[in-house]
Amino acid sequence: MKLLVALLLIAVSLQAQDTTGSAAFKKNQPKSKYPLIKPKYPSYPLLAGFLLTKEANDGDPFAQHELGLRYLLGQGFKPDTTAALKWIRKAVAQNLTAARFNYGIILINGIGTKWNPFEAFNNFEYAAQMGMPEGQYAYGLMFTDNFVVNRNYTTAYAWVKKSADAGFEPAKKTLEEFKESNLMSIIDTSHSVKTQYSESYSKETQTKTTIMDQDWELDFFEFDKDTVNNEKIDDKINELLSKNSEELKKTLGITRIADPEKLADTTGIELVKYAAQMGSPEALLIIAKSYEKAISFKEDKVSAIVSYVRSYRLGAYKAAENLLRIVQDRKIFETLKSRIDKGDPAAMFAWAGLVALGFDYTITEKQAFELLQKAVEKKYLPAIIETGLSYYSGFLVEKDKEK
Repeated sequence: MKLLVALLLIAVSLQAQDTTGSAAFKKNQPKSKYPLIKPKYPSYPLLAGFLLTKEANDGDPFAQHELGLRYLLGQGFKPDTTAALKWIRKAVAQNLTAARFNYGIILINGIGTKWNPFEAFNNFEYAAQMGMPEGQYAYGLMFTDNFVVNRNYTTAYAWVKKSADAGFEPAKKTLEEFKESNLMSIIDTSHSVKTQYSESYSKETQTKTTIMDQDWELDFFEFDKDTVNNEKIDDKINELLSKNSEELKKTLGITRIADPEKLADTTGIELVKYAAQMGSPEALLIIAKSYEKAISFKEDKVSAIVSYVRSYRLGAYKAAENLLRIVQDRKIFETLKSRIDKGDPAAMFAWAGLVALGFDYTITEKQAFELLQKAVEKKYLPAIIETGLSYYSGFLVEKDKEK
């Protein structure tokens, strides 16, 4: 999985300022980076910008936070700190924990706004109270100096330990530094802190917090790697497919094969094909990329779209970015039309899938559903499943859960 994450996710990192360099933190504390973060939320990762903007305008805090980060980082939008702050603040107003933590990072670094460690402290406190390990760590370090609040090493230790106990690596390193220093003699290690929502926040504020219990479960951005170029992606796929069978099985999550006779060939590409048949979104992503870039397969953009749509439906939301890139070349629709005219069910499914996911509006939803039905008549399995999803969700056709 780690290899797939490295292969298929664009990683970026903010190095412009190190929060531990701020006067709000003791100079002898470890130089840990405070990355901006984003919630693991299924609807928006790398969707078309206009769809994201629509959801943000409709008041969805996850979309507002995502949109703000994209403006801040220049991902899909021209970098604009004013727009970034506008949208992140809207998510903050709805008490999205990840947004409040990120806003604290922005404030304590003075990114696009005045440096304000005091307001940053309030946002870190909220994130800590909500049980977010990154927030607990940042909040705890605020107690190591007489700047925003009175120095209190016992409180600092308690919060940093909460973060470390939750598995946050920088917090673990800081605990070791505490132990190596002369501070332990003045720290009450039996002191504990509550991480439940503080009663000091008003009932009105609590009512506004309508997000899921752990909206801070996060994917980390590393802001120093702005892009992964195509050559590196190609190299990673080739490296993956050259792995020995056991290692690749583990990567793809198919260590237990129910019917080994169906997988006599354990070469890399055959293992990936098998995993895709078993419903692995990661394997479908690899196959889609292989069709798109002509790696182990003949180049076939239509087959790439099919696998990207299926991968997306199974939870690999990174597929959306790849779909967006493919449809930016409008020639793909000429290819789709040509293959549909020849009765190709894969092309029918691909175009319908693009419409269902909001990547194309050159045909109507009704026409897209009609394409699905033609593919179903040809017993094309992905189209049968997509038709079920359409009836269940009300996409493309009127909702009818019985159908």
